[in-house]
Amino acid sequence: MKKILLTVVAIAGMFAAQAQIKEGSVTYSITVEGMPPEQAAMMKGMELNMAFKNNKSRVEFTSPMMTSTTVSSDDGSLTLMDGMGMKSFTKLSKADMEKESKKNPEPKITYTEEKKTIATYECKKAIVEVKDQKGETQKLNVWY
Repeated sequence: MKKILLTVVAIAGMFAAQAQIKEGSVTYSITVEGMPPEQAAMMKGMELNMAFKNNKSRVEFTSPMMTSTTVSSDDGSLTLMDGMGMKSFTKLSKADMEKESKKNPEPKITYTEEKKTIATYECKKAIVEVKDQKGETQKLNVWY
């Protein structure tokens, strides 16, 4: 779960870094498909909220199983996690963040012409492919 969360945060950060805006927020609803009904029920209600201003960002991930908040700036990042009765934190310096980013290959992004209206906005679909810890390719559908 931690690896998936870090991948989502990295992808969200990548899109924010390429944008020309300096301040904003994005809320993602996360759905998981292809699981047995019992597991899928535990994954309902997942959401990722991201806010950024200049060189600082805050990412909040909530699910029925856990919550996580990551605050990042030029100095590094701090992640606070609360899940299943356990609380933990991870602090990374700027050097640690650069070292971690080199471990993860760049995601492959395929832009499609498929369109969908979301909250009155016409969005296009992109398919993002990332490798997990086992080296298997995970596909994410992103509407932008």
